[in-house]
Amino acid sequence: MATRSRIGIQIGDKVHHIYCHWDGYPEGVGNELVTRFNSRELAEGLIKLGNRSWLVQPEGYTPASDELYDEPAEIVSKEYWSDYTIHTRCGEEYVYEWRDDVGWIVYDVYNGERYPLTVMK
Repeated sequence: MATRSRIGIQIGDKVHHIYCHWDGYPEGVGNELVTRFNSRELAEGLIKLGNRSWLVQPEGYTPASDELYDEPAEIVSKEYWSDYTIHTRCGEEYVYEWRDDVGWIVYDVYNGERYPLTVMK
């Protein structure tokens, strides 16, 4: 079963964001964001890759053709992005956002909690 997530970063007055299908929970995608994409430059580079099946594809895994996403990042206003209810359209359970002042934050769609991300075990 997929744990879907959305990942975004504000660039200028817009938010660029992508969808990630697998391992969206903080111990999965969250850890990858904190350890591999831990700067604005790296976060922007990730977003430029577009929607993802996996944030980082598991070693030795070959995705089926219907698991490949090649859509570019969506670009929305900051106001639109801030309404986290929009992120449930694909069943997203977690929303991640890069913020220059704190790094990655995560919003848990189901319990309404929002908190800065740290490496989770």
